[in-house]
Amino acid sequence: MDFDILLTFLTLARNGNFTLTAQEIYCTQANVSLRIKKLEDYYGCKLFERKAKYAKLTDYGEKLLPYVEEILKIIEKSKKEISTGKEEEISTIEVSSSNTPGIYILPNILYSFKGIYPEINVKNHIEYTSQVIENVLQEKNSFGIVSKPSMDKYDELLDSEVLCEDKLVLAVGKKHKFSRRKGIYLKELENDMFFVTNQKTSLITYLEENLGLKIKKKNLSVMGNIEAVKHMLGKGEGFSIISGFSVKRELGNNDIVEIPILDKASLKRNIYLIRKKGTKLNKTENMIVDYIRENLKKKEIQN
Repeated sequence: MDFDILLTFLTLARNGNFTLTAQEIYCTQANVSLRIKKLEDYYGCKLFERKAKYAKLTDYGEKLLPYVEEILKIIEKSKKEISTGKEEEISTIEVSSSNTPGIYILPNILYSFKGIYPEINVKNHIEYTSQVIENVLQEKNSFGIVSKPSMDKYDELLDSEVLCEDKLVLAVGKKHKFSRRKGIYLKELENDMFFVTNQKTSLITYLEENLGLKIKKKNLSVMGNIEAVKHMLGKGEGFSIISGFSVKRELGNNDIVEIPILDKASLKRNIYLIRKKGTKLNKTENMIVDYIRENLKKKEIQN
């Protein structure tokens, strides 16, 4: 049954005037008459008593009226439900990010994005890298942003894109015994306390397998998050190999000192955008990803 026919019936039943009905539903009077005839043909009976431009419901028309009202109410309700769902889909984006990008890179970018698109709400969930990857694989989040040396082991499961380099720095506090050194070999650090954010960090494996740094368990101190690591460095205790993004302010204030590594080693990770293979981002998610991508390219140019 055509929606326009039912709407025409209901409107004519309420105002009893062909001319007013045509004006209210934005069609010609001839179309009003044609739609009513189609409805009467469908039911095989007269639904209106006509007199010139006026009409009054017949007994059959009176019986049909509540059903038409109910049908149109259901259609309107379904329209509102779907519209609300679309608004929620468009207006809320859930981002899953690891500590470095989540704390030190994304906040300013997301704040700037919100200023341009105030109708879009972006929620940034900061997790350990392993949890971000799990969230994306389980499709709890459409995409994630993580800092890792490599994403090669996930090639069969995830599509990954390098957004920018995440340079690692060997950092100590200004009170540390090595703080005035112009350079250092990694072997010199083997007996010093090494502060990390979590015991399962991919950084440990990277340092051991690629740079030959032997890390003794007794010298490994798990702090829980980057701010706790920086706090301990500030006291002159131990060292850390940490993202340059996370200590930019402290390096500028000389609260933390970067010591160049003399080994032939490149300390770097990448900031990756990750998605589960075979999945696609919706229009709004693509908007925020493009905005993040553009801003991180600017950061690389500036650095």
